[in-house]
Amino acid sequence: MDDELLSIHEVVKVSGVTSRTLRHYDAIGLLKPASVGQGGIRLYSQADLLRLQQILLLRELDLGLPQIQQVLDGQRDELTALREHRVRIRDAAARLEELQRTVESTIAALEEGRNMSAAEIFAGFDPSRQAAYESELLERFGAGVLEHIDASWARIAEMSTDDAAAISQGYADVEVAVTQLLRGGASPGDEIVQELIALHYAIVCKFWTPDAQAYAGLAELYVTHPDFKARYDAHDESLAEFLRDAMVVYATRNLAVAES
Repeated sequence: MDDELLSIHEVVKVSGVTSRTLRHYDAIGLLKPASVGQGGIRLYSQADLLRLQQILLLRELDLGLPQIQQVLDGQRDELTALREHRVRIRDAAARLEELQRTVESTIAALEEGRNMSAAEIFAGFDPSRQAAYESELLERFGAGVLEHIDASWARIAEMSTDDAAAISQGYADVEVAVTQLLRGGASPGDEIVQELIALHYAIVCKFWTPDAQAYAGLAELYVTHPDFKARYDAHDESLAEFLRDAMVVYATRNLAVAES
């Protein structure tokens, strides 16, 4: 293969990845440039570009950066890695097709003005992931959290199609708005950020009502669990940490005060 080095600016142009992201990948050791040229310009080889391709493939599959690091560091060779990625993509495509059918059914139900059962609303969602989330909550907070999990499922069972759609849209609106504030230089404790976190807390309370410790624990889960982190990092690579910090501020200012 031609191993002509490309500057970071050229890589940005051909890949669509921002220079900020490439610098972040370098800082965490995920993608080191082959060399650094005059003026500190990062230079990337063909092997670097192939590694970047693999990173982007794994990001498309919702893997977090720590997971991607483990996959890439543990792989045997590029061809084997690509074959493994092909299997992951096929599995993900099958799951997305099922989720697409769920979305289409939901749209049809909303247009027809009819309700769907809870089973129909959540068809196609991976139960193993939900089980993993519940296991992690159990590990973090002990057996007492089971009562909250059971209550959450009971509330889900009573939700209409409109309820589920409103909740999903509410989460999405908060994520977009917080991302904009983050990029605009806001701090987690700023009043405008905290107003959005109050909306987030209200949405969470539609499933269960966390106290200060539990809400802060959920915030930490957003950073430490790869599924959550990948979701928020898809908006901005600092969003998971920013949300965590903002939620902890909210828990301290509002929930802990209410409990005292």
